[in-house]
Amino acid sequence: MKKNATLLVPIASDNPIPFNQSKMGGIPNLNIFESEWPVCEYCGHPLHFVIQIYKKDFPDFYFPDGSNIFSIFRCPNFDCPKWYKTDAFDHPIFLYFGEVDMNGENKTFEKPPDRAVKERCENEVVECYFKPRKVDDYPDRIDYPQELLDYGVDEILSEEFKHHQYTKYGGWPARIQGDKNPDCKCGKVKSMFFQLGTDEPDDPDKKGEFFGDHGLELGDVGVITFYKCDDCGLKSIESIFECY
Repeated sequence: MKKNATLLVPIASDNPIPFNQSKMGGIPNLNIFESEWPVCEYCGHPLHFVIQIYKKDFPDFYFPDGSNIFSIFRCPNFDCPKWYKTDAFDHPIFLYFGEVDMNGENKTFEKPPDRAVKERCENEVVECYFKPRKVDDYPDRIDYPQELLDYGVDEILSEEFKHHQYTKYGGWPARIQGDKNPDCKCGKVKSMFFQLGTDEPDDPDKKGEFFGDHGLELGDVGVITFYKCDDCGLKSIESIFECY
């Protein structure tokens, strides 16, 4: 049941990271937008930039035809009508795929100031570079067949067959609250292609750290998992938020 996964392992940067590098936080590549900073479609609040991944840095990541960048932005407004008032139970999150010129200049329009007061607004993501690690990823306990658990291997799953509940692509999804991958409208089961995590303890230089350098707290040490249908592609993508 082993799968290959790539842990991104975000590490806080002491210096600004160029817009044409894969990273979290800081100044994103704005060339995927027409003329202005993206805003939440539910409340109009300027979105906070979370992460961007380039095909040149991670060629085995999922990129639809004609795209070379994947970006995630997040509504920071605690009073957004989508936050904790619908089945989302989290801040609205927006993802973008696009094709950008890697040798060109970044667009220069600025991010508007936050409209919500500080106490009602999520903090900006800390600028981080990635220290990626390829790992063997095993299922969370709920994905194992019951007959295997009955056989007596339950107590060694977390040690010998490790499940990585961090920011990664590939591998197995976290099962904090859910117990299965979502179904696509076409009838097939969707597969995980990316996971955004709260805690990032896998950097050997950061032993004992609980929350990741990026400063993003997704509920109670939660994750946001992104799924897609392998047949239907881009139009089938959805995200599921889970926390303890």
